[in-house]
Amino acid sequence: MANFRDEVEEALFTVLNAQSVLDKATGGVWNTQAPPNIEPPFVVFQHFTKIDDYPTYTIRGASALYMVKAVSSSPFPKEATEIDTLVDAILQDAALSMASYNLLWCRRESDFNQPVIREPGGQSAGGASWSQVGGLYRIDADES
Repeated sequence: MANFRDEVEEALFTVLNAQSVLDKATGGVWNTQAPPNIEPPFVVFQHFTKIDDYPTYTIRGASALYMVKAVSSSPFPKEATEIDTLVDAILQDAALSMASYNLLWCRRESDFNQPVIREPGGQSAGGASWSQVGGLYRIDADES
């Protein structure tokens, strides 16, 4: 049995590493969290949930929710919003390529805009305020 999460995350990483995103998110694209030495702006995607379903007795399907966000060192959301707009254009109905699953859809369900206070001594010294803007994406697929 194939690992749905591994295949989705590889597909997301590949799709999100588009030149248009990397031109704005110069810190790159990261799974779960960016390393401490990476300077923003960057994009992070993270698995939230996965529900198995069984559309037939022989096929196993999955419905997963992923958070994808742009992180900026600016306290104002403009830079993160611009990156999120690029990410949304790429991910909405994206053709995620997975070896063991047939993608049904990849669609944005909701969005968020969340400021973050960075701790002194962390990636940004002095307790600076950063912006995070992104969305939650539903990815549904059936095992092939």
